[in-house]
Amino acid sequence: MSDVVAIQDADDPQDIIQQAVERLVQGGLVVVPTETRYVIVADGLNADATARLKAWGERHQLGSAVLAMSSNARARDYVPDLGALGGKFLRRCWPGPISFEFAVSPTVRGLSSVLPESTRQLAAPDGLVILRSPAHDVVQGILRLLPGPLVMLGEYAARNGHGGALPDWLPGANGAISFVIDDGNCRYGASSSLVRVRGEQWELLHEGVVTERTIKHLASHYILFVCTGNTCRSPMAEGIFRRMLAENLGCTDEELGERGFIVASAGISAMPGGRPSPHAVEVLKQKSIDLTGHESQPLSGRLLQQADRVFTMTRSHRDAILRECPDAEERVHLLSRKGTDISDPYGSQVEVYHKCADEMEQHLRQILADLLVA
Repeated sequence: MSDVVAIQDADDPQDIIQQAVERLVQGGLVVVPTETRYVIVADGLNADATARLKAWGERHQLGSAVLAMSSNARARDYVPDLGALGGKFLRRCWPGPISFEFAVSPTVRGLSSVLPESTRQLAAPDGLVILRSPAHDVVQGILRLLPGPLVMLGEYAARNGHGGALPDWLPGANGAISFVIDDGNCRYGASSSLVRVRGEQWELLHEGVVTERTIKHLASHYILFVCTGNTCRSPMAEGIFRRMLAENLGCTDEELGERGFIVASAGISAMPGGRPSPHAVEVLKQKSIDLTGHESQPLSGRLLQQADRVFTMTRSHRDAILRECPDAEERVHLLSRKGTDISDPYGSQVEVYHKCADEMEQHLRQILADLLVA
């Protein structure tokens, strides 16, 4: 008989997570909640456990196996050749209710190639692997304590719990499962979406919590301009670049999202909802660009995580970003192609704003050319 523990009633949920880890290390199969559905998991480094999980999953039609990772950085250890689009998806979507199928390259060896044979047969058949980082404290807590990944089954089971309840197949376990963590109904009560990624192309294999429209948005190329207060330089750069890009693509500024591009701006020391500088509005108005609707926003870790390319006005802006987020170094660049700073026109006469906008426009044309070539 499986031990069923209600984690909501525990004095310290970490104790329950520790118990689950101990069962997994000993080779047990454990049922855990995710934000989508309950799944049955095994330690991916335990060959006997994954062999039993494979047999049990086939007998109860639990669907495709998923390799659970704690983060996108950890995923790269197992599948180094994610590609630019794959890396973008993982950076933007994880942890969350979306899984990605990748082909494991035979020439670029990652940790997936040294997993036990039974784990590879279950989680990477035919050289294909499904990766996911669930957004649930229980799974994340377990992953932080295990040296390897979890192998999950049940996300795509033919039969599952109604509304995210404990799964319908659980009563048939007959002692095969050693531990069950009950956290009530799962947040979404539906499976995660499954997306196949091949190079720079993607295909929705299973629409679950995340819709195809949202995935299309997540695949967009995101360009972010950063200054200090997000009232002068970065909003002017955003407005000018949006217009340049739209003209090149033969669409309106508002249609850029449908063409796969998002252009935004932020400030390192910005106050939320601030209005743009009147001189900035005036200068862009003369270029037929309306800046009156702009509202300043502070640069956040989430914005940095979303952005494919970040362009800063000065070296000090770039340095400040990289101190907080060194992993973003390859994505953060100076706006000036010459490597010089764009001076702040704040508090100056309108002529200085004109000069600033014209200087940025020259660099933005080169950025646009580089973007469209890539």
